[in-house]
Amino acid sequence: MIAPGAKLKLHLKFDSARLKSVLKLSVISWALYDFANTSFAIVMITVVFPVFFTGIIANEAMYGKNFGDLMWGASSGISMLIAAACAPVFGAIADTTRSKNRFLVILTTLSIICCFFLYFTGEGTVVKAMLIFIAANFFYQTSMLFYNSFLPELSDKTSVGFVSGFGFALGYVGGLLMLLIIYPLIAKGIIDTNIS
Repeated sequence: MIAPGAKLKLHLKFDSARLKSVLKLSVISWALYDFANTSFAIVMITVVFPVFFTGIIANEAMYGKNFGDLMWGASSGISMLIAAACAPVFGAIADTTRSKNRFLVILTTLSIICCFFLYFTGEGTVVKAMLIFIAANFFYQTSMLFYNSFLPELSDKTSVGFVSGFGFALGYVGGLLMLLIIYPLIAKGIIDTNIS
């Protein structure tokens, strides 16, 4: 317990070795991937697409109460179950192959393509939207296996926490930036007149 009126001294130790560990081009590139891909989690999993799915695609007026929530939950659950079932195989590939960068690029590209095809969904396209989202989220989640497998190569035992934290922090910055970008688009709500 701190006595009333006591002065606190904060001791910060500047560790130039840790700073140098994140200033390598390979680490910055790795962390910038986190900066960019957190936007998928913000837009597709958390903030925008779930509201669009339940409010427009599987809306209450057309399908009844809670149908959209049920289908959204099913889509998320199915995509995660498929990703979890495939994780041991992809994890082994990530740990033993020299082509993890290729897998990361391919899976990320497939997720982006699936997101593009979500443009062609709208009211009443529940099955189509579910299938596309399941694929997009599967590719996203699986790509993260390959992304995370780079960490041991980019750091050592003394810098792994610092490098990992750097990527994590940049991910949050990217997510917040994405929220600032999309806020004007969704500020009035996701309704037909606002998105058409």
